[in-house]
Amino acid sequence: MHTVENEIGKVTKYSDMEQHGGNFSNAYPKGTKYFAIKGTDTKVAIAVQVDKGAYLKAVNDGEYTYQRKANIALYLYKALGILALFIVIYLLFTSLRKKR
Repeated sequence: MHTVENEIGKVTKYSDMEQHGGNFSNAYPKGTKYFAIKGTDTKVAIAVQVDKGAYLKAVNDGEYTYQRKANIALYLYKALGILALFIVIYLLFTSLRKKR
């Protein structure tokens, strides 16, 4: 039997569709509290409050390597927008030169 100690954090974002950094969870709703376990380093395990007075022990299984996936379409749209802007500027300057 483990003794739950002080609150050390809570879930700040929930999503079962995509990954996020920070105190994100794909299992527990936003606001779920985390607690230290007496005699256990929080880098090894913590207690997750699942109900009033009920906790689950969450064991650290290694570093979470969150990496935001590159959205290729977004980069392509930005690049095309910048290219279009340069084309418009070029056309404006060439039309102004011809008018002189």
